[in-house]
Amino acid sequence: MYFKVVSTALFTEQGDLCKKNDGSEGVCLHFRICNTAIREVAAHGHPAICSFDGRYPIVCCDKNPFGNLEQTSTTRPYIPFDENNLSLRKCRDIYKNVKYRKYPSTGFIGGWNSIAKEHPHMALLGFGDPDNIQWLCGGALISLEFVLTAAHCLFSKINGDVKYVRVGELDISSTTDDADPQDFTIKKIYPHPNYTRTSKYHDIALLQLDKPAKLTDYVRPACLAVSEVPTYIFPQAMGWGLTSLTGETAKILQTGYLAFVSYERCRNVYKTGIGYRQGILEEFQVCADGGEVIRDTCQGDSGGPLQLENRDYEFNRFPEIVGITSFGKSCGKVPGVYTKVMPYIPWIEKIVWPNS
Repeated sequence: MYFKVVSTALFTEQGDLCKKNDGSEGVCLHFRICNTAIREVAAHGHPAICSFDGRYPIVCCDKNPFGNLEQTSTTRPYIPFDENNLSLRKCRDIYKNVKYRKYPSTGFIGGWNSIAKEHPHMALLGFGDPDNIQWLCGGALISLEFVLTAAHCLFSKINGDVKYVRVGELDISSTTDDADPQDFTIKKIYPHPNYTRTSKYHDIALLQLDKPAKLTDYVRPACLAVSEVPTYIFPQAMGWGLTSLTGETAKILQTGYLAFVSYERCRNVYKTGIGYRQGILEEFQVCADGGEVIRDTCQGDSGGPLQLENRDYEFNRFPEIVGITSFGKSCGKVPGVYTKVMPYIPWIEKIVWPNS
């Protein structure tokens, strides 16, 4: 893979303006989130390069790389820390003394293999017998005792109720990889009180573990989005689900960047249907897709997080969950639908931190 350097005075930040090889103006973005550069390399082209993030290039990308929104960042802008916000205080307790590490992204369609310790909050949800556990959904550790997931992941027609949770995993087919999994049974499940199995609304739930998780480099809770997220930011999704609509589930955790989709466009796809008679509800749901490339969550990724890397609140960078993988159509062909986390923060806090 070869790249052309834009200038000897290299840019150091994503979002800086640059000149593409054809002389048009672009913006410096990580190669992994520049779909135009990905297509150019696939066609044996050489994108102009701004700088490097470790061994990964920051390339001069189209200003509109996903083809729908003017998205130029993977992190939300800085906002002041609110001492009165319970979720933020709990987040600060976890991350204020954690040394920040930048991990490049390497059954999520169009994604890349994650690496060890990159997503220490990611959880697997298991069904069936203990000697033959079926890992069918994802989730996110949000405290040492609770996992956030989708309510439709609480039950499987074939395997019954969800029974197990694993955190700290990377490759589910290997016991010799760089991972340190911790396994749990489920003490109690909390589907949102407004959720029903015949509906796709309020598709959010909490799982209480039978014992607290041990805090390690491989296992660490994520934080929750407590404010609206700007639509120009690239969210990141992940899971062990199908890597193609007719393919197999992933063995190694897959991850990739998406782009938020306008509600108008999403409502045109999901006008009405079984479980969403009112269409997409802006207050409780958000949509995202891969833009001009095929990149999407799929079966088996349900319950997993849609997240940002956050630089807010003064104390550190941390993963911030903005959505939960809920449902979609024809993986990779239309936007996926995610349950927004922010409207449910009061409900989450009462269960996860009842005495705070």
